[in-house]
Amino acid sequence: MIDQRSFHSVELEDNPVLRHELNGIAPSRRRRDVRRFFWISTGISVLALVTLCYWTGITQCRYIDPMNPATCDPPHVSQAALRRSIFPVVAYGSLLIGLLLDFYFVGLPSGRLVREKESGHWDVMRTTALSTTQIIGAKYTSAQLRAWRVLTIEVALRTAVIAVLTVNAILGQIEISSALSNYFLLILLGILVVPGSVYILEPIWRMSMVVSMGLAISMQGRNLTSVALADFGALLSMRILQGILTAIYFLPVSILVEWLNSIHSTDDELALVSMLVFGTFGLLIYLFYRTGRRWMLRRALRLVSYN
Repeated sequence: MIDQRSFHSVELEDNPVLRHELNGIAPSRRRRDVRRFFWISTGISVLALVTLCYWTGITQCRYIDPMNPATCDPPHVSQAALRRSIFPVVAYGSLLIGLLLDFYFVGLPSGRLVREKESGHWDVMRTTALSTTQIIGAKYTSAQLRAWRVLTIEVALRTAVIAVLTVNAILGQIEISSALSNYFLLILLGILVVPGSVYILEPIWRMSMVVSMGLAISMQGRNLTSVALADFGALLSMRILQGILTAIYFLPVSILVEWLNSIHSTDDELALVSMLVFGTFGLLIYLFYRTGRRWMLRRALRLVSYN
């Protein structure tokens, strides 16, 4: 869960800087605690959000026709849950919360490192026998361990959105044919499951890059104001670049979809194309964040020698 492959040559367990960052707690123990907290908190949050969405759906059904029990059949409840205010709030929140969390993630290594420079602790650390890789590896791992706890919020919101949409699609299909055909499962996989998986995993990939971005920027800054402005500029540039690359990718995809519609492609063919398109898109997103993370960490390592 915690990205250690970037520092495969470092024994993080015996890293004195990392132990100091973690207040003396062993890194392996902290990783277990963070992993346990993430999965338990995410599971509870998703269950609570999905329950809340469907509870509002039930109340909506009863409000429409309290004398007709048929209006509160599971498919009707699911449809009502999508129309109520709770689900749109969760859906839009799952998109907007990432913008706010990016500022938190990029500032995790920056704030502490700049304060260490101002207090002189950074200069003392540089005079020890610790290598630059050990120092940067400790800073990066410590920031990630703190980031995972907050990341629970965004992952839980996105998982809840996909869960509600999936249940709604399944219940709607059962209402029509009372069975889930292979044809329907193929469409569900292509239209919802594959894009939904990318949607849920994207914050995890993004967090690692944003943390490394904050670490690289803090290597150059000497005060919190300049670092904060650089963080904002870097995040804005990242989002703009993502928008441009996304537009470049989906322009030929839109042409392909129009061509498929013109030749009257079947739904299962469109589902297969959707799986390919969004699967490839997810792979490109992962490679974008992975490349950016590695470049930022290498830059941070180079900048250590100048600070």
